[in-house]
Amino acid sequence: LRVLFTEHRCVESAKIRAKYPDRVPVIVEKVSGSQIVDIDKRKYLVPSDITVAQFMWIIRKRIQLPSEKAIFLFVDKTVPQSRNCIYYSPIPFHFKYCLQLFPAPLLA
Repeated sequence: LRVLFTEHRCVESAKIRAKYPDRVPVIVEKVSGSQIVDIDKRKYLVPSDITVAQFMWIIRKRIQLPSEKAIFLFVDKTVPQSRNCIYYSPIPFHFKYCLQLFPAPLLA
């Protein structure tokens, strides 16, 4: 997924964080051309102590992805470790809320 950090998203995120300080706003988008089905819900408000693995399980459940198929989540062009918690960075244009879904590469 290609995510453009717009001023609108930054303002919206700041409002949500002010109202729910113990939650992290997360926007999930699919890479164009991906074989994964579209997700019905793109915006999430998750607890700040949720791990990447737990959030990935939620996403897998939402898109009904079988366990034999893999997805990759990217946060700012990096793959976070599964045990890491999802967190929020207050630095402008460095919000850690944009997760990207990629299908696993096909192996020959």
